[in-house]
This record gives sequence, C-alpha cells and structure tokens, in this order.
Amino acid sequence: MILTSTENVFKGYATSKNMITRFKLAALLVAALISLSFSASATTHTISGNGNYNDTKLWSAGYQGNVIFEGDTVMLSGNITMNVDVVVKGAIFIKSQARFTGNKNLVVMDEGFVMNNGMTIVDAISNRGTVYNKSILETHKDFINTGKVFNNQSMVVGNILDNVGNISGNGGQLIANAKFVNSKSGQIQGNIDVCSANFMNVDGGSIDSTFVSFCGARIFSEVYLTASIRKEQVVLSLLNSENKKFQKYEIEKSVDGLTFTTIASVEGNNIEDVSKAFRYSDTDLSASSKVTYRMTLTNEDGSVKMIPAVEIGNNTLAGH
Repeated sequence: MILTSTENVFKGYATSKNMITRFKLAALLVAALISLSFSASATTHTISGNGNYNDTKLWSAGYQGNVIFEGDTVMLSGNITMNVDVVVKGAIFIKSQARFTGNKNLVVMDEGFVMNNGMTIVDAISNRGTVYNKSILETHKDFINTGKVFNNQSMVVGNILDNVGNISGNGGQLIANAKFVNSKSGQIQGNIDVCSANFMNVDGGSIDSTFVSFCGARIFSEVYLTASIRKEQVVLSLLNSENKKFQKYEIEKSVDGLTFTTIASVEGNNIEDVSKAFRYSDTDLSASSKVTYRMTLTNEDGSVKMIPAVEIGNNTLAGH
C-alpha cells in the first residue's frame, strides 16, 4: 500500500528486499548502457486501452520492447499495467487520465525524459535523465535520483529517496516515507514542499530555502545547524543570522539514522543574546562510527520547525 500522508512517514528503513531492488536497478542500468540494440529511426509509438505493457494488441504498431530508444517517443493512455521493467532512453508521455501502474522498475537514462500527466505508480525509479510530474507519481520502494526531477503536483516515495541530482518544482509536494537523503551534488530548490520523518542534508547537499518548505512549514533561510569534532566531544552550533528569538531549542541524536533521542532541551528565555551562535557539546560519543543530530525550534507562537540534520561519520569518531 502506498502511504500518502505525513502521518505515515515513520515507516521502517530498507529491508533486504529493498537492497535487492537497488541491485536490480543497477543491473538494469548496466544492461541499458551496454545494449547493442538501437532504433533505426526516430518514431512515435502509441499504447492505449486496458492491459499489460507488453500486450502487442495495445500498441499502434506492435510491441516495441521494454526499452524506449533514443529519439523514440511513447504516448501512453488508458489503463496500462507495468508488468515489465521499462528503460527510457527516449521519451514517454503518460497522458491525463491515464494509469500506468505495477510492481516493476522504471529506469530513466541520461537522455531519457518522462512526462507524467496521469497516475503513475511503480516499484522503484532510478533517474539519470529528466522526470517531470504534473499529477500523481509514486513508488512502492526507492527513488534514486542523479538527474533532474520537476514536481508540480504529488510525489510519494514508499521507502528511501536518495538525491544527488536536482529536485525542483512549482507548488508540488514530495514525501519520502522512510528516509530522504540530499547529499553530495544534490540540490533542492523551487516552490516545493518536501517531507520525511528522517530528512538528512549531508555531505555537500544544498537547499535553496527561498521557496522550499518542509512538511508544510517554511525552511529557515538563515538558520542552520553545523557540527564540528573536537577532542572527545562533538560541538553543535546553530547559526542564527536572523537573530530570531525562539521559545525552545531541542537537540536530538541518533546512532543509526532512524531512532532519535532528545539529548538537550533549552528554554529560550535562558539565552541572553540570540545574535551569538547557540552551541551544545555532546561528550557521549558512545563508540559509534556514525552519529546524526537534528534540532527542532519552537517559535513564540508555539509552532515547531525542524532544522535539517547533520551527520558525523564514518571514521571521524573512530579515533575518539
């Protein structure tokens, strides 16, 4: 069952089945890269009606296979079951009112383009090209993005969203039920709402907070959390260049990236000068090879906002 509300983002992390899914996605990528098959000329194919993707009767010119080659375009309408893995090197357009659903994987290669105007629900997605969603797009399992995603409506990732590409949109919402990791060259920008109970912006990932919101609440534009390693302690600093006052500061810690425990709670009236960075030293390193910290701030009106997490790993703490 696909979870579509923020109440359900607390579901578990990857199981062995999810790891198998990632191996399958990787295998599909390799197979697509080394494939010697090619399309003789650029053509547009139409699939419509009700039935399986590989049903030759639904294709205007016969089933073209599960690989959409460079230069080729597939126009999909009706109610189509995704009963085979689909690799997109060309383009596929899921029309308005169309349904493209199933338990197989969608792999979008570097030049691949997916335009979703209908309802698309697949097992997992690996995107190196461009995915443009203007309606409903969901995965049962992971979404691995190294390309570009434009989301103007509703996207739900059943398990983990791993982003090292670019995610943007105009008025859309993107939910990752288990975990949302924005890392390395990953960028989140545009008028988009992202939501996950376990959101991490680590290892160089960037967020343009001009319009981005987090679970319906605006992300702070000038307030962010940093962490530094010192002798036998981790020093957390909340940089607050807006000099904004908060009712409460709470710091949470996790040694597995899943379960967080509150390790400090400070009332705002105990902080005399908000222009100075709020700092907290954690001396309980507990021999963990990786530790994740996150922070929630309570505004004066009682509303709560979460600061994206920071991670200290893997070998950084090993010597302490």
